[in-house]
Amino acid sequence: MDEKLNDFSAQLARLKEAAGVKTDTALAHLLGITQGGFSGAKRRGNIPNKWFVAIATRYNVNLEWLLSGTGSSRKETDECALTARIADLEMRNRLLETENTLLKEVIASQKEALRAYRLALNPL
Repeated sequence: MDEKLNDFSAQLARLKEAAGVKTDTALAHLLGITQGGFSGAKRRGNIPNKWFVAIATRYNVNLEWLLSGTGSSRKETDECALTARIADLEMRNRLLETENTLLKEVIASQKEALRAYRLALNPL
């Protein structure tokens, strides 16, 4: 039972930290719940999952960190990976655009050579 209470206390502390509040009342207000609803959760020693999801979503916090305390508190690693992926795709797009331009020039040159060849074969 002590372990469960410690987990509850640690989770509650992480919720407050993520939301930037110090008191139970302030956290209850942010979550849009009554003080009685908040007190009931404390009495049961069980934080509803929707509270974790609400705080994680609203404050861009890692849900795993809120629940267990493991990993980074912020979703920075996911954002960094996405930012790197976007930069990679933008670079590939620029390369493809350059290649497309070069291919259009080759096609235009080949069409001109074909016209010249046809004229040479069939003088008007």
